[in-house]
Amino acid sequence: MVQIGAFTPISPMDSSSSSSSYRRCNLLPPPHPSSCSFPTETANLFRSHSHTRRNPSSYPSSTITSPPKHQPKSRKQLPKSRKQLDNLRAAELFLTLMPRTRPLPSILEINKALGIITKSGKYSTALSHFNKLQSQDIVLDLNTFGIAINCYCHVNRVGYGFSLLGSIFKHGYEPDEVIFPPLLNGLIAQDKTAEANGLIAQDKTAEALSHFDKLRLLGILPNVYTFNIAINCYCRVNRVGFGFSLLGCIFKCGYKPNVVTFTTLLDGLIVHDKPAEALSHFDRLQLLGIQLSLYTLNIAIKCYCCVNRVGFGFSLFGSILKHGYTPDVVTFNSLLNGLIAQGKIAEAVELFEKIVKKGEIKPNVTMYGSLINRLCKMGNRGAAISFLRIAEEGGLKPDTKTYSMIIDRLCKDGMVDDAVNLFVEMNSKCFCADVVTYTSMIDGLCKHGKTKEAIGILREMLDNAISPNVRTFNVLVSALCKQGMTKEAEELLELMEKRGVDPDVFTYTSLMERYCLQGRMDEAMRLLNAMVERGIHPNTCCYNILIKGYCKNRKLGKALHLFREMPLLGLKRDFITFTTIFLGLVQIDTYAAAQEILNEMQAADLHPDTKTCGLLFDSLCQSGHIDEAMFLFHMMEKKGLGLDIVKYNVLVDAYCKKKTLE
Repeated sequence: MVQIGAFTPISPMDSSSSSSSYRRCNLLPPPHPSSCSFPTETANLFRSHSHTRRNPSSYPSSTITSPPKHQPKSRKQLPKSRKQLDNLRAAELFLTLMPRTRPLPSILEINKALGIITKSGKYSTALSHFNKLQSQDIVLDLNTFGIAINCYCHVNRVGYGFSLLGSIFKHGYEPDEVIFPPLLNGLIAQDKTAEANGLIAQDKTAEALSHFDKLRLLGILPNVYTFNIAINCYCRVNRVGFGFSLLGCIFKCGYKPNVVTFTTLLDGLIVHDKPAEALSHFDRLQLLGIQLSLYTLNIAIKCYCCVNRVGFGFSLFGSILKHGYTPDVVTFNSLLNGLIAQGKIAEAVELFEKIVKKGEIKPNVTMYGSLINRLCKMGNRGAAISFLRIAEEGGLKPDTKTYSMIIDRLCKDGMVDDAVNLFVEMNSKCFCADVVTYTSMIDGLCKHGKTKEAIGILREMLDNAISPNVRTFNVLVSALCKQGMTKEAEELLELMEKRGVDPDVFTYTSLMERYCLQGRMDEAMRLLNAMVERGIHPNTCCYNILIKGYCKNRKLGKALHLFREMPLLGLKRDFITFTTIFLGLVQIDTYAAAQEILNEMQAADLHPDTKTCGLLFDSLCQSGHIDEAMFLFHMMEKKGLGLDIVKYNVLVDAYCKKKTLE
């Protein structure tokens, strides 16, 4: 989401009530004659007043009356020069020594010093001085509180910022449109921090919107800057429509939306996968004559690429140059992704090569990594390797993730030898393979029957102190079970438990299936009970395997027990479940029970296929159950399930046999 209204230090501003506030400072006792004189080099910095847009004439020349007559004449006065006002060290020294000088400098000068410290990013230092000011008999104005609120929001202590709102009202001030934007941005920043840590957090953004609504209740007219923050909030919580309604409010208030307003809305639309709508508003933005930023043009290029209009994206690339901007990584990334999406791989490779060779921008790992990832998902390993080689030739250093993606693609395409070579190359270039890389290698080797080599990779992984995860073990357990190496699979399960890796449903299912194929149903049931004891809930697949095992071993009583148990455990019986138990019953000539299963299957809105109905039909005809076979025959005819000449012959033959018997 676009960053809206970054916190900006609040410049000192006057207020209508400041005159009376300053007069209260005159109640301070006069300075003692022994007061420390202010050093000349610091005193020469902060005497002049800053005239601001509120009411400059309302500020007195000093917050204290003129010094008493017994003040030493040698005391140096603060000069009016502002030439060194931007000196951070001088500002800090000014605020440090300020309480010991008389008369005290005006609140305007104090605010100016705080503003300099805030602009330098030393928010904690500014807050430290603010807290000292509160402990002294200095009347703070609205701007001082605004600076403090801004600082609190920057250090992620928004709650303290809101607590200062109470102090503002206590001092007789009314918050204005400058006070609230830092608070709203602070709330949004808290959500972004949570999201950066992998959490889904939008509570603070919603809270920011509620405070925005309170502005109108307080009679405060938001400015464009505040509206932009609110629009950003709505876009973050997937309510872009409300953001556009605020766009209408901006016009109604007599303001003109700026490029940030539209950029936020465009970004919100593309984040929520509405590129075509974003482009229509981009055209509106141009008609309003608003100066386009590079960020806005990048969004438009991305939109054009998303709707497969890369040519228009390249035309906007010319607009970027025309506006005097320099295309960045985001610009080229969108264009490259657009070319890849349209299948123009050769053009994408050529463009990427030009970017790297000319050195106009330096593609980062994220850029070419995402391109390689997309190519790998499309199955175009050749282009992915080309991007990798071009990046290396251009002095770019791919990361482990980039290598892992290509290795995984090579393994999936059956090019295990090439994957091994790239894996060796990766290690030779001092890239430390991670668990993802090793798992991809193990998976590729197992799928091509190279289980021993896969076990060797696992040993290498353990020797390099890289902990296998549950997927790594599952790949090997499944491969060992499919090859009948049950003992080795059991040993691997023990190793998992020793290393603290909890087996999951897939782990148990692989072993369970092997036990069923070997007729070891007691051990298969033992695994099922072990799953339940570990708190792992068996799924439909587990029960299907067990039911199939019992049917194969002609233990239909236990198979039916599991079949009836599934709904009680909240498991949904699928097509495989019904078909397996049905075929098991047909095999032992239990036609009535099979017909009942068929009826239950239809009641569950699962319709038997041609194979299922055909097997039952043949069995019914062969056993002389003509009425049931005829009923099934008509049902198959009605549903269009593969009635051919063979089925007619079987039915006629059954009728002939029955007539002979009669």
